[in-house]
Amino acid sequence: MTRGSSLTEDLKSILFSQEYSDIQIKCSDRKILLGCRILLAARCQEFNRMLYPYRYNGMRETNTPVISISFPEISSITMAIVLEYLYVGEVSNDKLNAKNSIDIFYAAKYLLLPTLENIVRNFVKNMLDSKKDAIDIQNQNVVDLFSSIIVKNGKKNLDKNNSLIKSIYKKMISIQISTIQFEIVSFDMLYVLLSQALDKDEYFATDEYDLFRYVVLWGANKISSEALATFSRLLPSSTSVDKFCEKDAFDELKFHSLRTSLLDKIGQLLPHINLELIPQNIIGLLIHPLEIFETERLLKAYQHHAISNSSRKKRCGQNSTPKHNWFNKT
Repeated sequence: MTRGSSLTEDLKSILFSQEYSDIQIKCSDRKILLGCRILLAARCQEFNRMLYPYRYNGMRETNTPVISISFPEISSITMAIVLEYLYVGEVSNDKLNAKNSIDIFYAAKYLLLPTLENIVRNFVKNMLDSKKDAIDIQNQNVVDLFSSIIVKNGKKNLDKNNSLIKSIYKKMISIQISTIQFEIVSFDMLYVLLSQALDKDEYFATDEYDLFRYVVLWGANKISSEALATFSRLLPSSTSVDKFCEKDAFDELKFHSLRTSLLDKIGQLLPHINLELIPQNIIGLLIHPLEIFETERLLKAYQHHAISNSSRKKRCGQNSTPKHNWFNKT
């Protein structure tokens, strides 16, 4: 295309061009991207502060031909998309996906680019609302989005005042957890899912027993295929409990050899399982014999069921009982 025909195409043509670049941008993966100092400073206040510090702190301007700046929290893949936005004012739809959109969103927040934040927010909203893809692909996208949030936040409580995070979290808990492959779920993802307080408009699609079962099988999968097979027999799905035969399934010697390893994997998750939402017969038949909960926890669950008429089996934001206060009477 002839120069001058399209401002967007002209600016895109100098993106990462060595001929027109005078700054180096070092990213978290140690890769270096090239950029135009004047353009980036004009388009982004944070770049302006970093590239022209003398305007802010009284330093003298340097005559260094190439300036180098670092972003230890932003990868080169993410920064490349941010730079494309700063150069041409838009981001191609094919550049955004479930795996990178959260990183771009946080980079936009750091660089004080609210328009780019909104581009990502709208992309994610459309992805969450889309009915075009098969259910398994939709669920995979949600898991990828949620996983990216957890990578950024760790085990901290989610900021659900952020509409993007809240919408992803609500979509995540609407998925039947048994449909998610163990290999793509991290400990921190499970920890946040189980420990996060629910707002009034939030509820889990998965029964508490099936949440517990998933946690155990996730931990067993981390140990060995034999451990996974053993605990799969000991903990049938909620739809198969009626077919469970204790004598056939429970190999006490094999279980005790695996229990210590299992507790190493899931011990910190068990306090966030709400036994009050698991039917008493399932606690007695399947959970109690595993000996992975303290006796006091089990007794309080039995006591709760003895005096409660509730048949609720799922977590929801309407629960007025504090989640960790298993049997608190004053």
